[in-house]
Amino acid sequence: MVDVGAQRGRFALAMLGAGAELAHAIEPDPRNLEWLRKQSCSDRRLTVHGLAMSTQDGDIELHLSRDAQGLPISVRPALQDRPRDGDKARRLTVRSQTRSLASLVATGEIPAHIGILHVDTESDDLAVIAGIGELDCDVIVVRHGPRLPAKLGSSPWATKRLVAALSPRGFGHFALFIHWDEFSALQWDESTIPAGRAGSLVFLHNRVVTDLLPYVLETSSSLGRTAAGLAERRSNDAGAEPDFETTEATRRFELDEAWQPTKESDRSTAGRDPGDPRVVFGLLREQTNQLDALAAELAEVRLLLIEQHVWRLRHRRRVARLMPRRLREVLGRIRGLTKPRIGGLRHHVPRPLRVPSSYMRTEPPWPAPTIAVVVPSFQHGRFIERTLQSVIDQGYPALECVVQDGGSTDETLAILPLYENELAGWASARDSGQAEAINRAFARTSGELMAWLNSDDLLLPGSLAYVACYFAAHPDVDVVYGNRLMIDENDDQIGAWILPKHDDLILTLADYVPQETLFWRRSIWEASGGHVDPSFNYALDWDLLLRFRSAGATMVRVPRFLGAFRVHDEQKTSVLFEDGIAEMARLRYRATGRHISVAEVNTQLRRYFRRHVLLHTRQRLIDRLPLSRVTLGAPVPRTFQRTAEPADRSTSPTTEGARASIGRQPSR
Repeated sequence: MVDVGAQRGRFALAMLGAGAELAHAIEPDPRNLEWLRKQSCSDRRLTVHGLAMSTQDGDIELHLSRDAQGLPISVRPALQDRPRDGDKARRLTVRSQTRSLASLVATGEIPAHIGILHVDTESDDLAVIAGIGELDCDVIVVRHGPRLPAKLGSSPWATKRLVAALSPRGFGHFALFIHWDEFSALQWDESTIPAGRAGSLVFLHNRVVTDLLPYVLETSSSLGRTAAGLAERRSNDAGAEPDFETTEATRRFELDEAWQPTKESDRSTAGRDPGDPRVVFGLLREQTNQLDALAAELAEVRLLLIEQHVWRLRHRRRVARLMPRRLREVLGRIRGLTKPRIGGLRHHVPRPLRVPSSYMRTEPPWPAPTIAVVVPSFQHGRFIERTLQSVIDQGYPALECVVQDGGSTDETLAILPLYENELAGWASARDSGQAEAINRAFARTSGELMAWLNSDDLLLPGSLAYVACYFAAHPDVDVVYGNRLMIDENDDQIGAWILPKHDDLILTLADYVPQETLFWRRSIWEASGGHVDPSFNYALDWDLLLRFRSAGATMVRVPRFLGAFRVHDEQKTSVLFEDGIAEMARLRYRATGRHISVAEVNTQLRRYFRRHVLLHTRQRLIDRLPLSRVTLGAPVPRTFQRTAEPADRSTSPTTEGARASIGRQPSR
């Protein structure tokens, strides 16, 4: 769901508490943003955007209010300037960036399809809806009142204009909830709000009306019963009968007592005028009775489930008390061994990085196909030399390695010239992100096989030769990837991902393909568009894999560790996790044409994880065998001396463009 004008995020947090999988809170008020961002740190499902929303992108001035003591008044920022009224509205003007919903969808900052859009700005609600663009919603909730608070005057838009704007988009029906004091009422497809009252317009898309109408009827019935109870209590407290208006209001869904069918055939509504209010009220009453019966059944079932859960808890505690401590430790260890390791980055304490000695003896085929390895880099001077050494020390005879730096200001530009003789080329120039760097570098290569290696990761010994042999022996295979080791900043191993065989269904739901182990043929690269999509910042490799599959690629997971993924504080996987959630939801929707819940993803992954646990357990047993292994120590860095500043190297034939630092992702 997306909450525009979130304030302190009450609506978004309520939706997350009710089971929403992702929530985007959009709020321009700096007083609320700090609080919202603290909430997002504790709940990764919440993404906060410090923006104002309108029909287009730009900058605007918003007016805030404070009281005589300088404390903020509990009203939202508004475009209109509040007049001074004594000491009640001392105004404060702040500038804010404004965006449209269409713009946020185009840049991938919010998903293209959402369940609920909640709009609660001071006076710009209609403009927010007008800028909705390609955003597809099931339900749109808009708060509205004919008069705005803090003496802003009348609302600049009417409910009829909002209805007219949403009807062509498939929102043929809506409910209007009107509130006053403790009473609430519901109007169906009627947008008139009484003077002095506020309401919430809930628009239902035509595709979900059938599914959601029972809930609307249930809510309407509940409001009626609540109002009747309040009216009865008030009349009892006053010692008098309720007046006619109150009685009629609380019975708005009751069937007219004068219409009581006497025959069974008369009880059917068939043949009656569908516009007859008595027929409509009769159907509403039947639906309400059914909902009441269903609610009673659900309450009984819920009570039974609670009793069963309590019994299980008591039984487990009783067994735990009777169970010997040693047995409890063994069972806990078994549960730990059967826990999936895919997705985790730290599995054990650091230990020396070791590989089978056979990795060092892997020979390439003859003739060896050219492998183009691209290394995108930015501000990774402390890691990039180790990355380049892991590629060059492969000793592969047909290597085409290109480094594309994004204008680093650290020691990167002093290290790269030391490897010019072994590289096919390197360049340092401003770019818009990792995807553009990768595309620039691949445009300079011609290798039959392709891969990219992030500038903080490693290739394990013999990987290029092994991959080349596999492609030569399997001409029908287009994409190959393998298992992964995890290392820390000191090149010590801290975990491993053992992947089951490739599964297309799993690729639709999640991307567990280790990017540093991924290799593909140039033919499938060109068939799928010949580029990495720059609109993705986190899941660009998953997008590439899905496009490979759409182009007819055959993918295989090979049973060998091909690369090592470095875990450190500045890596993109950690820094951009929140953006990644939105990008992953976007890719699932594109692949399936529908929104897939996290619960469904987890259900589908269970079988895959079970296969992974078996393979991981098998690998743990193999690691305990007395086999010949080689410990990989960090190679000695090449000694160098800075003879010129980075700006002086701009004339070198192996560099391109400027090397100025730009605002971009902290890691690749």
